[in-house]
Amino acid sequence: NKFLKEIAASTYGEEIINERFVDIIDLKNKTLNIQLWVDRENNTIIKISLDATSIIKNQQKEMGVEPAEIKMIYQEIHSNICVDKEINNDIFKFAPPEGATPADSFYEGDSQLTNYPYLGKKSIDFELKSVNKKEKIKLSEYYGNIILLAFLESNKKTSIHMIKDLQNIFNIYKNKELSVFGIDIEGNEKSLKKLKIKFPVLIDEENNLSNSYSVNSYPTLFIIDENGIIKHIYTAYFTEIEERLKKDINLLLEEMDKVKDSTETKGLYRLWHLPVKTTGLSANSFLTAISVSGDMYLITPQGSIKKIIKLKNKIQKILPLNSDRTEYIGYSLHRRDVIAFNAKDEELWKIKIEPGINDIEIGNLDSDNYPEIGIGTSGLEGINVIDHKGATIWNSTGIINVIKLEIADFTGDNSPEVCAVSNDGNIYIFNNKGNLIATLKPQIYATYIKIIKSSELLISGSSDDNEILKVLDNKGKVMWEVILGNAASSRVEDVKVHPFKNIIALSTADGQVFVFDNIGNIISYTKEKGFNIIIDWLITETGQTNLVTAGIESGINSYLLIDGE
Repeated sequence: NKFLKEIAASTYGEEIINERFVDIIDLKNKTLNIQLWVDRENNTIIKISLDATSIIKNQQKEMGVEPAEIKMIYQEIHSNICVDKEINNDIFKFAPPEGATPADSFYEGDSQLTNYPYLGKKSIDFELKSVNKKEKIKLSEYYGNIILLAFLESNKKTSIHMIKDLQNIFNIYKNKELSVFGIDIEGNEKSLKKLKIKFPVLIDEENNLSNSYSVNSYPTLFIIDENGIIKHIYTAYFTEIEERLKKDINLLLEEMDKVKDSTETKGLYRLWHLPVKTTGLSANSFLTAISVSGDMYLITPQGSIKKIIKLKNKIQKILPLNSDRTEYIGYSLHRRDVIAFNAKDEELWKIKIEPGINDIEIGNLDSDNYPEIGIGTSGLEGINVIDHKGATIWNSTGIINVIKLEIADFTGDNSPEVCAVSNDGNIYIFNNKGNLIATLKPQIYATYIKIIKSSELLISGSSDDNEILKVLDNKGKVMWEVILGNAASSRVEDVKVHPFKNIIALSTADGQVFVFDNIGNIISYTKEKGFNIIIDWLITETGQTNLVTAGIESGINSYLLIDGE
């Protein structure tokens, strides 16, 4: 700081360039605005910006010419090590104040920069209330997007200027993978509402989050990449910050696009992404998602969040209880509670399943207008079948530890069956009264089943260290089969049948997503980030059917099926 005062300069931010930590220094020159990016480790200049805009404007003024909107800026990033020169008196001829003590380093003594230890590290997760919609925002649910996190004092001019610039950024990038959040320490909701801010502003009245992020001046802005890593820190407002942010954002977006382009994808075009950490998914003409925090998101086919419902009961999985999706079944794997609730989060009924739940499927066993609910348990209880009001219809203890269930017509007699996979790797078929009518031994250790249409059963399981996918007819004949990958990682997580076409989508535990035609050809493929990807088909207003994938690390993605549509 002593050195900066000597040269009439100030620091206004930190960032990473080519994996090197740098500090941004503004030289206070009346005519030529000089900004330096200085390597923190060796005090060398690795980037310089010369802004001569004010010179041009002064010349226009002297000539009596009406000033035009013009900018003249030169920037250089040094790549030649010979160009990088250590800052010393041979370059800068400044006379230090009388009595000043020489310093060996820019950062010797009480420097504000040493108070920001998080540059290049994982951002600290938090959950705060939003002024705009009275909802709580959890930062980690927005990983996957670039995040601008601005700490503000909303009653100060510099913070108001920052808010206006961030509002412009928010409008420019509203259709991109960018989220903007303000953190206000004043807590004056009336003042904030007067500013008509469109991006979420969160309240940190006790300064707990500011302290966690070591913020000691306002405004301070953090730029966080899609992995939650803090890439840039700006510790003050300056007039060109909006242009600077656009450059930072564009570079990060380009890096994200490079990662997307490098992944193997066939026949799928990503339409939109939401950074919601998702454990449960249900789609039809709109999308219902359950986040890791147990909140229910209602999402339009275009990817806009229509509503977030804070559920009273913590659940991981969701199934529609009726066709118009106004009632739902919610549960968590290996827990005991099965909860029926409506779209207003009013509990319809709740039952306990002992010792725990492995799977739940819904289907119509008695051909009336109400569905039945099949529950596979993790112990000796086998299968429980209940009606839409939670009353027991039948249970079977003929098999134990039911891994996966399915309710549909497999035998082809127009009477639905309950198919179940036990932990012995075999498949058991029960009629709608609960009587065991067949046992299939598919020559693999089965872990997943799905009736993809009448008389066709999809089976997946391990054999010879491979994850095998088979489709059988109701006589047990193999219609087609493929190898998905390693049995330890490529276990099937979810299967959904296309509502109109004779194709199926399938996701795996290691993030693979396949679309197969009716003879087992792969017509589309992608690899999502993370594990345990779940999927569904989403029907748009135009009748187009898009594939939605979701997970905790990947968030929610919607794809146009190019080859399949």
